[in-house]
Amino acid sequence: MTERAATETGRLARLGFADPGTAAAALDGAGILADGAPRDEDAAVLLATLAEAPDPDLATAALARLLAAAPAVADLLHQDDGLRRRLVQLLGGSTVLGDHLVAHPEDVRVLADRDPGATHDVAADLVDAVSTLDVAHAVPGLRRAYRRALVDLAARDLAGEVPVQEVAAQLADLATA
Repeated sequence: MTERAATETGRLARLGFADPGTAAAALDGAGILADGAPRDEDAAVLLATLAEAPDPDLATAALARLLAAAPAVADLLHQDDGLRRRLVQLLGGSTVLGDHLVAHPEDVRVLADRDPGATHDVAADLVDAVSTLDVAHAVPGLRRAYRRALVDLAARDLAGEVPVQEVAAQLADLATA
């Protein structure tokens, strides 16, 4: 291990990573670190955001998998601060929803900034998701739409953007949809 890599591993440990060596390898593989340091200013901001995740190691591993599956997500991370924060919080808080995004990276788009006052009809989204599908594809389509709604709600909850009462109401709406 080079001195610079050892320094970055120590920095990751100070930032709260439980396994800084594994995190450094994942960050390097994802192109976020170069020679043991953040590749650029955007990478430094992303690293700081990862350190704020509920589980920075989980968020880092999931993000590396997501970027391997969909390299274009890196552009979204740099263009939309809200999306970056919500995505990292979600990846550090849920293995299942992280796996969903790796399998369906286009669903990251639900985390983009939107008007906070805009109403969101979950039941209508679920109906729209299956309305054009045949019977054989309806259940998988509904399952994916349901998980997409959970991705949106969980990310906004973990990022502290939605009051607990609203989270409970949206979960109830989702359960009865």
